[in-house]
Amino acid sequence: MVTFVVIINTIISLILFSAANKIWLMKKKLTIVADCFVAIEISTGKLLSKTPRTIYLGKDRVSNLRYEHQLLQLRIQQFQQIISLIFLGRQMWRRYLQFSPLTKSIDRRER
Repeated sequence: MVTFVVIINTIISLILFSAANKIWLMKKKLTIVADCFVAIEISTGKLLSKTPRTIYLGKDRVSNLRYEHQLLQLRIQQFQQIISLIFLGRQMWRRYLQFSPLTKSIDRRER
């Protein structure tokens, strides 16, 4: 009977030792994974710490570009108005020359 109890205790001890060994190996693997996650978190934190500054710089640059775009649009509009005035003046000059009594007398002399 004592032999039976010793054998059962030995079997239970071996099973528990095997379980303890597996738990220890799992703990080792989890430690490696946790260290990897910590390294990823640190590198991500370093990368993202610069993000707000970069976002604000980008926002300022976009604002500057929008302002410059508005100025250029205003210049284009002014240029178009100047060109329109030039063409209007040209058309008026042509009409003036076409219906002017001065040009009609010149035309009659040439004939």
